[in-house]
Amino acid sequence: MDCSQTLSTPCSSRRIRQASWVDPASGKKHRGAFRIDVELAGPWTILFRRWEERDAVNSDGSGFGDSFERASSRDALGHEQGILAGHHQIIAYDLSGIKIVLRYEVDAYRISEQPSIDTLTDQLSPLNVGSGTSGTEQKVFELVDVRHIGFAVPQPLLVKIKSRSQLSKGRFHLKDAYLQLYLGQIPALCLGIHNGNGVFTSIDEIRLDSERCSAAKEKVQPGLRKLRRLLEQIQSAVIERGQGAKLSLICQGGKLLLMQREPGDSFLPPTILKRFTSQVIQNQIYI
Repeated sequence: MDCSQTLSTPCSSRRIRQASWVDPASGKKHRGAFRIDVELAGPWTILFRRWEERDAVNSDGSGFGDSFERASSRDALGHEQGILAGHHQIIAYDLSGIKIVLRYEVDAYRISEQPSIDTLTDQLSPLNVGSGTSGTEQKVFELVDVRHIGFAVPQPLLVKIKSRSQLSKGRFHLKDAYLQLYLGQIPALCLGIHNGNGVFTSIDEIRLDSERCSAAKEKVQPGLRKLRRLLEQIQSAVIERGQGAKLSLICQGGKLLLMQREPGDSFLPPTILKRFTSQVIQNQIYI
């Protein structure tokens, strides 16, 4: 399948972003090569897992995004020992008939007052932290270490943080930013502007629902429709190959191929995969 003919628009969470391409009308060429491993769970659900050649990439020191994030935010109560890129949100929404369950990195959230320890205790008090589980639940929780800390942050309070130099601010693509906000359902972006030497002079706030984003909203619609059709094509192709098939989406030179890979472990433990066998919801994709 030809990427340039199938999908346009760069998207938020990397797995969606790598499964999409810029609108040919924008004059940009296709993105670089990538690989996304794919697996069928139950009769309808498709699981995506990004494959990375390297787990870590050294910074070239040319950006100040991490420094701006540290300076413009503070650790949430219960996360004082946290690290950047250490918190992720999981959301679910309907993309024109396809249920998307998406995990993405959360930069920060907006709050007028840090919750007190009493508030945190009240929020956690209904949780049953005992060991009285049995059957499947017991087996599932033996696989992971679940720690209940912090508190639930309402989606409308989330904020994306980025930085740009004064010279490169003019090259900031609002359409790309809109897609990152939209696909993660993040209502606001804080764009820190610095002088090129890491001294920040202003913060530009961009809201997803603002008039400023109305033009970007219109521009991304054709790409979102193509993204939806592509996801449906991928789902049909994976279902056709059946349970147990180990597949990968490979994009090179603007061409997207669905290829079989060598057998290996499943993305999820068997006890969790069994939960999908009685699935009645169709068109469900986990990214």
